[in-house]
Amino acid sequence: MPFVMAGHAEFGIGSFEDDGTSEARIETLMESPLSAIVIKNGRFEKRRRLTWDELTASELIAMRRGTRIRTQIDEALAQTGQELKPTLEVSLITTALALTAEGAGISILPAHMLPKAQFPTLAAVPLSQPTVKRHVSLLSRADFTLSPAAEQFAEIARRAWSAK
Repeated sequence: MPFVMAGHAEFGIGSFEDDGTSEARIETLMESPLSAIVIKNGRFEKRRRLTWDELTASELIAMRRGTRIRTQIDEALAQTGQELKPTLEVSLITTALALTAEGAGISILPAHMLPKAQFPTLAAVPLSQPTVKRHVSLLSRADFTLSPAAEQFAEIARRAWSAK
């Protein structure tokens, strides 16, 4: 966000929090629920949803404290009197996915972050009670018109994310 707002980049794509200022334009391209990323072993992958409570007896893999995903999880669970107690904390999403693929536990990540071709043995099962959603957004400065090339790229991103 700082690079875009300082004018070093025309736009950014990611998960941005709207800080309420009129200086930023945030366009949501897609939203995805946080999910239990599980190994396909017959235990959970056929479920339509899982609750956070159903995972308490499982080995959990979570992003480390201080990451945006972890902060969002901790805040949402705190509102319902719950607490995430992961077995492992990681810094990289790919580490969480690789550990899950090796059977080390269940990762808690947005469903759209599971590259199914790279990890065909994994499945994403949406979590509920509470449902926590992550947004992928396009960020630009409100006082700035994107260049034709940047606007074309943004349009491609809109089409690609809307197809997911």
